[in-house]
Amino acid sequence: MPEHPKLPEKLLVIDLFCRVIDNFGDAGVCLRLARAFVMQHGFEVRLWCDDLALLRHMQPDPVLSLSFHAWAEHAAANPADGVICGFGCTLDDTYLQAMATCKPQPAYIHLEYLSAEPWVENTHGLWSTHPRLGLKQRFCNPGFAAGTAGLLHETPALTDGQALQTLSQYGEVPASARRVFVFGYATAAFNQFVADAIHATCAVHWVLPQGAAGQALRAALQGRAGHTFTQLPFVSQTQFDAALRSCHAAWVRGEDSAVTAMFTGIPMLWQLYPQDDGAHTVKAQALVDTVGKALPAHDLSAWQTAIKACNGADTAQHLQAIRPLQYLLHQDEMAFRFAALWAQHCRASVPDIASTLAHWLREWKIP
Repeated sequence: MPEHPKLPEKLLVIDLFCRVIDNFGDAGVCLRLARAFVMQHGFEVRLWCDDLALLRHMQPDPVLSLSFHAWAEHAAANPADGVICGFGCTLDDTYLQAMATCKPQPAYIHLEYLSAEPWVENTHGLWSTHPRLGLKQRFCNPGFAAGTAGLLHETPALTDGQALQTLSQYGEVPASARRVFVFGYATAAFNQFVADAIHATCAVHWVLPQGAAGQALRAALQGRAGHTFTQLPFVSQTQFDAALRSCHAAWVRGEDSAVTAMFTGIPMLWQLYPQDDGAHTVKAQALVDTVGKALPAHDLSAWQTAIKACNGADTAQHLQAIRPLQYLLHQDEMAFRFAALWAQHCRASVPDIASTLAHWLREWKIP
């Protein structure tokens, strides 16, 4: 008997929700995830956001099967096959009620923030029930361990050569200078970084996205011998990534930029969002512990003290050991080897968030 042709799998439609709070990182992560769903997993994605102009600026070129929608209009929409709420955003009750009446119920997932803290692995994948509507929801926790959702593994849109060419579009880039990408929060730790930079003894080309911290650094160093600058305007996500990847080292803030920098394999320091209760220093220590367990044979002392200092642990011990500026400017083979090993570890041993979620969406089974 002739075989019947295999019917194609049903195209899954995903509603991905994002609200812009004070910075653009949440939108950046959601945009990367949406592209991965479309380009790697064959989903159709409706990305709902309260700042469509921002999304269109970050992604000026259309992507087939990816559409942007105004947050205010989601209440009247029919729920998709899968619903993902990014970073604690709350959906309109009308939309939630529509989800509750669907047969079958849509996959309903909450995407949390990235952290290396131990609780992330312990709570990843847990289920909860909406107290009024009975909707079953599952929690997706990004992290650096095999038992978490992992990180967004994104293939760079441009080669290394193209990345440097992209940076050159915004001004002259001295060939002999060490290129350092700086995108940080204006904290006391960053002020110390700027103060140290005034006394830098090597030629540095600073690549500065928009923001108060970068402007403060430029104001302090402008006109001093050995310091040159590329001031990035508000660029697309592809151009931002290219500028970052064209550098020799980076001080970055926020989850979106940090993951991109980690996968470049260049020496980098992640300044976590500063919190009054000091929670960011706990998260920084958790990252130090996690990296230490993943690369036990490597000497991480320079990076450990530098990343603690950039996150506000400015004890005398840290300042006497190595400051963030020293770590980023010193052409140390060990720093480059560590950065490359950590990037390799993340690619090989840390799951891909898009693949984790795609599996959940395809195999949605309520316990």
